[in-house]
Amino acid sequence: MKAHNLKAVIGIIFVSMLMMTNLTMAQRGNGNGNGNGNGNSYNNSNCNSKLGTQQNRGYRAQDGTRMLNNIPNITDAQKEKFTKLQLDMRKDMLPLRNQLNEDRAKLNTLKTAEKADINEINKQIDKINTTKTKMMKRGAKMQQDFRGLLTEDQRVAYDSRRGHRNGKGNRGNRGNRGHRGNCGGGCNR
Repeated sequence: MKAHNLKAVIGIIFVSMLMMTNLTMAQRGNGNGNGNGNGNSYNNSNCNSKLGTQQNRGYRAQDGTRMLNNIPNITDAQKEKFTKLQLDMRKDMLPLRNQLNEDRAKLNTLKTAEKADINEINKQIDKINTTKTKMMKRGAKMQQDFRGLLTEDQRVAYDSRRGHRNGKGNRGNRGNRGHRGNCGGGCNR
């Protein structure tokens, strides 16, 4: 009888350890496919791109050149103008992003108040949407300004590239941010 109880206890401990391991692995990690996107732990040895690295994560590289990769015959003058457009947009967007973050924090405070006032919550939601609208309009202006710098052939290539993203940037698999899976066929994932 004691041997049977010992086996049951060992079995329960083993199952508990397996469950704890799974819970630990499900926690947000350091970019190796567990969600936060810096990709430093991901082994990129079989991948032709650096999409999983911290410097190149997201929709475009810091200098914006990744956005230009699939556009034929980009001149240095066009690159310089694009860099200026991008810098101007970043300057315009920074206060809007800050405002959006503040508004979201205030909304969270209103939602979690002891006596939540739905009218105040709705006003805050409207304020958030107003800021988002300003951001979207600024982004649309930048896209049209950029398209204005391109030749007809370049515009066709740029517009074709944008159409494949369905307006969502490079955010397809948001749960696997450490690796974007866009390696041009040279990747085993």
